[in-house]
Amino acid sequence: MMKLYKIGEISKLYNISTDILRYYEKEGLLMPQEIRENGYRYYSAKQIWKLSTIRGLRNLGVSLREIKKYIEERSVGKSLELIDFQLGVIEEKLCELLELKKQLNSKKKYLNEVGDNDKYNKIVEVTLPERRCYKRYSDIGTGWEIDLELKKLTNRTNTDEGQNFARSRGGAILGIDEYKSGEYTKYRGTFLMDDSGEDRLKKGRYISLIFKGPYEGMNIHYEKIKKYMGKNNLEIDGEILEIYMIDIHETDEEDEFVTEIQIPIKDNTD
Repeated sequence: MMKLYKIGEISKLYNISTDILRYYEKEGLLMPQEIRENGYRYYSAKQIWKLSTIRGLRNLGVSLREIKKYIEERSVGKSLELIDFQLGVIEEKLCELLELKKQLNSKKKYLNEVGDNDKYNKIVEVTLPERRCYKRYSDIGTGWEIDLELKKLTNRTNTDEGQNFARSRGGAILGIDEYKSGEYTKYRGTFLMDDSGEDRLKKGRYISLIFKGPYEGMNIHYEKIKKYMGKNNLEIDGEILEIYMIDIHETDEEDEFVTEIQIPIKDNTD
């Protein structure tokens, strides 16, 4: 007589819940050898072998419908087709993992470079090219709202890289009026630099200041820039950008935050 196993024994043997086993039964994938009057389900080796096949194919993203079809119509030819499919999925996953490894290595290099920056708290004048980006305008009251708005912009990017580098390429937009009145935390929107972006950040001359530390000291850096611009007869020429190079997504230590302020200025050579 063929040995029968209770559903609980199969559950422990394959480390799979009884609920999933019952679901497979409902879908016609794994029918018990016997269901007794008390409702207990018993399986034999005739059914159990299917679990390894089901689990392997599910891990590769094959639907239950396709798995059921394969089990019912399996042949050497079908098995060869299935192997080719599995190899294709594995190759795709390997490519995805290699791309992720590349992104993480780039992120590691970026964090090391930004963390060791020797230009903190120094005002410099730079010339920047036009940069494609996504913009989203809305009244923003807190840093948490900025983060949420940036997430919305990240979802609009066409590349997975956006998920890993969004905050280092984006930040908040401060209007000219708010800047002039000293309302440095009254933002009017967010932006995310991305090659697929529909919007643009204007090319030209910018004042740039990179600082390390909590956002509470933001006003000190803005006042420092204002004094510099006044002393050098520089005029603002557009929206102010705050780029969050290192923020809550990389550290819980506010002293490790790194932010860049970019202010477009009129070209005095015009």
